[in-house]
Amino acid sequence: MQAVILAAGRGTRLKPFTNHCSKAMAPILGRPIAYLVLEQMIQCGLNDFIMVTNPADETIEPFFRQVARKENLQIQFVQQHEQLGMGHAILLASPHIKEDFMLSACDNLVKDDVMPAMIDRFDSDEANAVLLLKPVPPEKISSTAIVSFDGEEIVEVLEKPTIEEAPTDMASLPLYIFKRAYLDYLPFVQPSIRGEYEMQDAMGKMIAEMGGYYGVKTDWRLTLTNVQDLFEINHYYLKKHQPAHIDPTVKISETGQLIPPYYIDENVEIAEKAIIGPNVYIDKNGKVGANAIIQNSLLMLGKELSPSETLDSEIRY
Repeated sequence: MQAVILAAGRGTRLKPFTNHCSKAMAPILGRPIAYLVLEQMIQCGLNDFIMVTNPADETIEPFFRQVARKENLQIQFVQQHEQLGMGHAILLASPHIKEDFMLSACDNLVKDDVMPAMIDRFDSDEANAVLLLKPVPPEKISSTAIVSFDGEEIVEVLEKPTIEEAPTDMASLPLYIFKRAYLDYLPFVQPSIRGEYEMQDAMGKMIAEMGGYYGVKTDWRLTLTNVQDLFEINHYYLKKHQPAHIDPTVKISETGQLIPPYYIDENVEIAEKAIIGPNVYIDKNGKVGANAIIQNSLLMLGKELSPSETLDSEIRY
C-alpha cells in the first residue's frame, strides 16, 4: 500500500501565521505537523509516499527529502500550482499511484490505533474503500461531508448538506484508504460552484458502480485550522509526552529556571533569572529576556520575550 499526503493548502484561516510558515510545516514541538501524519503512517508499515506540495513552500521538499534519506523511505513530490480542491490534488498525484493507497490531509492527527484499524478493515472486508468517520454536532453538519448507510456499508457521501438534507450526523474525515480503482473516477469530476474538484464526487460514482465502502469510527482527532488549534495541538503533545527537551545549541544562563514539561528548539537564547515552564514550547531562534516568565505558552517564529515580561497561556508569533 502506498500513502498520499496532501500538503499544498494555503492555510488561509491560519493567517497571519502562514505568512511566515506553511500550514504543512507548522511546528508541533519542533516537527512539522505533516511529519506527524507521515510518522503515524510509518508506524503502520508504510514506506512509499507521495506528497502534494505548494511550489511557494520552499522548505517542505528539502525537509522531507532529508527525512526520506534518514528513515529509508521513498517520497515522491508533486506540486499543485493551483489549489483547486482535494480531487484535483489526487488527480495530479495519480500517475505515481501504482497500488491501493492511504490518503490523508497534512494536518489530520488521530489516535495511534486508528490507521491500523482502517487497514484491518480494508483487508478483512475486501472493501473498495474505508473512510474515517466521526459524529459531529448539528452546527458542523453543513461544513463537512456526511455519510449515509445501508447496514454497515456506506451508500452515499453528501458534501456540506443542510441539517434537513443530512441523513446522519456521521462526518467523513480527511483520512481514507482506497482501491486504486478510485483514480478511474477522478477525470469525470466537474468543478463545484467554488471552482474546486471535490473528491466526494468521484466517491459517489465509485459507490454507485462498485460499492464496498465501509467506515471506521473515532471520537477524537486534532486538526489545524486556526492559530488557536496550533496552540492546543502543541499543548496536547506537551501534556502527552511530558518532554524536558533543550536543544544543544540553546544558550541559557546558569540562573535560568526550567520547569517541565517544555520543549526548547534550536538557537534559543534564555537570559539570566528567566523562568521557563511548565507547558512551554519555544520555537527556533526565540529569545527570552532577563527575569521574564513564560508558562503554558508558545513562543514561535523566532519571537522575543522582553526582560521582566510575563507570557501566560498565550501564543506569540
